[in-house]
Amino acid sequence: MIEEIKLGEKILGYIYRDGVKNDTYFITPNECNQQVGYVVCDAGKRIPRHYHKERSIPSVINKMTEVLLVLEGEGHVDFYYNSELVCSKPISNGNVLILMEGGHGFRATKKLVFFEVKQGPYLDDEKVRF
Repeated sequence: MIEEIKLGEKILGYIYRDGVKNDTYFITPNECNQQVGYVVCDAGKRIPRHYHKERSIPSVINKMTEVLLVLEGEGHVDFYYNSELVCSKPISNGNVLILMEGGHGFRATKKLVFFEVKQGPYLDDEKVRF
């Protein structure tokens, strides 16, 4: 269901290609610090109103993760670790990318359009180009 991109024991990212199903489900494993999934609410049903309380235990974010939904196009995502290419994977419409660790880059074979979610605010000096 979800492809793990690994270097040894390090998880660099995940790629989900199966598209939307008929039920609510999360595609990331429970031990992942980023929860990513689909929520399905059938016509006439409702998701009860709610809010999320402040955490009782402070969270420290040392690594920035990103979630990208490919809205349009085709191409490749390249995964890097210590500036060295680990692997390249094809991506296309509907794929969900969860980028966990290491570097990444993209090459478009058809115009790529992403919907991106990441922890913010993101400072310019936090990005290292190589």
